[in-house]
Amino acid sequence: MLTKVSTRKRNRTIKRFILKSLLVIGFLSVIGGVGLYLFFIESHRPLFISPVSLKTAEIPEDDELVVLKKTLGRNKIEFETITASGSSYIVQLKGGKNVIFSTQKGITEQISSLQFILTRLTMEGKLFRQLDLRFDKPVIRE
Repeated sequence: MLTKVSTRKRNRTIKRFILKSLLVIGFLSVIGGVGLYLFFIESHRPLFISPVSLKTAEIPEDDELVVLKKTLGRNKIEFETITASGSSYIVQLKGGKNVIFSTQKGITEQISSLQFILTRLTMEGKLFRQLDLRFDKPVIRE
């Protein structure tokens, strides 16, 4: 028959064994995961370096024009074309509507105004042909 001391010692030994086993299993899992990750990265690398660039040559654009395109996209304003004309940008929206932006004013403020005006015109059921944001008060042509 086992005494209390030997039972405690046996339980302590079992707990230590379980803890060590869990640590070893965890360590091996981490090492195995890292090994698999590295294996798949290495297996997807090309065997040679191509002398031909994968990127197509891009036409350099004005920084403001890039900001205008990105901001229109971020604000979910769909457009067909953007044309730079002197001190303004002419943006043709879907449906043939034109919006004229000034290069002298902040693009983000003008796009905020455009969103507000579009929302108001939509709620009122009004259509427009051209919206000019170059001035202090926007000019709407129907």
